[in-house]
Amino acid sequence: VCFSCTRQAKIRKPWMYGDSEVGNGSGIRTCTLTSIDLPQSSGIKLRVANESKLPLTFCWISSEGILHHFYKIQDGSIHDGSVKAEHVECTVLGHAFVAYVSDSSLKPMKACEINGPFVAYRATKLLPNR
Repeated sequence: VCFSCTRQAKIRKPWMYGDSEVGNGSGIRTCTLTSIDLPQSSGIKLRVANESKLPLTFCWISSEGILHHFYKIQDGSIHDGSVKAEHVECTVLGHAFVAYVSDSSLKPMKACEINGPFVAYRATKLLPNR
């Protein structure tokens, strides 16, 4: 999964990633995934590209850890442009998001209820103008 932002937001490796069935790769419980309020939060566009061979579900995570939206992002295996394997989200700095591989029709209500691989991201600052 590739995350990128407009407005020169600082891009770094995803905030946490892993497989929730075995804890996760960063050693942090997924229940800590929440949006945070930042003073003078700037609007950004977050682009999520699915470069995997599995479809993903993409959610915004509220400050209470509740998942919202449940956008489907198709897998990146078709390269002829006929299938869009990305999603663009208009948001603000401090908002948290998760993309996960869904193996059932049951929607988790919180990030800690995700079963299977996931990646999460939260942009927290803009890069200085150059």
